[in-house]
Amino acid sequence: MNDKKKLLMFKITFFIEYVAQAIAYCLLIPYLTNIGYSAMQRSAILSFGAVLGTVLQFLVGYLCDRNRTIKRYLNIMNVVFAVCCVLLYRHSEYNYLFHFIAASLVIMFFKVVINVYDSYALESGDELKRRYGIIRAYGSIGWAVGSEMISRIVEKGTYKMLALAAVIAIALLIMVNAMMEDAIKISNEKINWSDVGKLMKKKTYVLIVASLTFCYTMMVAIDFIIVDKILYVGGVERHVSLFWSVMALCELPLFFTGNRLVRRYGAIAVYGFSVIIYSLRYLLYGMSDSLNFVLVLSVLQGFTFPLTMVATKELVDDESPESLKSSGQLIGLAIYNNIPSLIAPLLTGYLEDSIGINSALFTLAAFGLASLFLLWLYYREKKKTIAQ
Repeated sequence: MNDKKKLLMFKITFFIEYVAQAIAYCLLIPYLTNIGYSAMQRSAILSFGAVLGTVLQFLVGYLCDRNRTIKRYLNIMNVVFAVCCVLLYRHSEYNYLFHFIAASLVIMFFKVVINVYDSYALESGDELKRRYGIIRAYGSIGWAVGSEMISRIVEKGTYKMLALAAVIAIALLIMVNAMMEDAIKISNEKINWSDVGKLMKKKTYVLIVASLTFCYTMMVAIDFIIVDKILYVGGVERHVSLFWSVMALCELPLFFTGNRLVRRYGAIAVYGFSVIIYSLRYLLYGMSDSLNFVLVLSVLQGFTFPLTMVATKELVDDESPESLKSSGQLIGLAIYNNIPSLIAPLLTGYLEDSIGINSALFTLAAFGLASLFLLWLYYREKKKTIAQ
């Protein structure tokens, strides 16, 4: 398959994948709330899903590299993900143990499947790696479409219809994947767990992952604390929906052009800029008491999330040996994506209860300083490595 056709297939894949993910995830919190679960019960589900995601991400990254395939494991996860969505949304009676397990599994696959698709694109040739931002932009379009779709589905039917919608989307995704080639594994070296440990002994790898952990804590916390801020200043459900839609649409321009910025200014500079905007965003949220201004600030998503995604994929990929490309991406993601997903719900809840929502926003802005400091250490260490 030539690069042009590969690019087209990945655009279609990411669009359908993010439609499916939006169907499964966007109304999860309202669904659990409607059943009757408290904020603490929901937080426990979110945190446990993050723990499961971390474990699965380590395992899948290892298996992909050891068996030199990504597509096989994606197909398996997609099928199980569809089953979990059916179990979750077809049973709406109050049963906390059942929903704790079912929702945690949906969250786990939501986090891991997206990340494995990222690795799939990055390892399918240099041209796709170079144009990753464009591919990911189609994911944002799919997310916006899926988010709008589910609100209409629930309005006209029930949450049970989400199960059918998720199965249809995932079935389409599997059919598209069947027409695609597997990822390109450059090295034929067999790996074991001791090889994976090499990543954690590489200083530049550890520093960039540590920097990303602070950045992603800010990124993940937005999902919780800004929704609370919208409600705090007088917003309702339709304002929350507008918040998600605006963010998804604002991501598109820099997903299309982000790779050009990385080539021109370098991944370190682009990532550092996105961290600064994240901190500024939290400061502005904390100072605002206007619902309209809080919603307008959503446009800053366009200067944060897509730039962070495009730049850090390059940074982590550069620090991963050829035989550990999948492990490098997925183990890194397991740390800087899933660990913040575990602590962010608990952290934001604690800060809001103890010091208030605005002070909590200012505190989270300070995470950007820690991220930038670690990025500076990474840059300094990188220069030493190049000089040797």
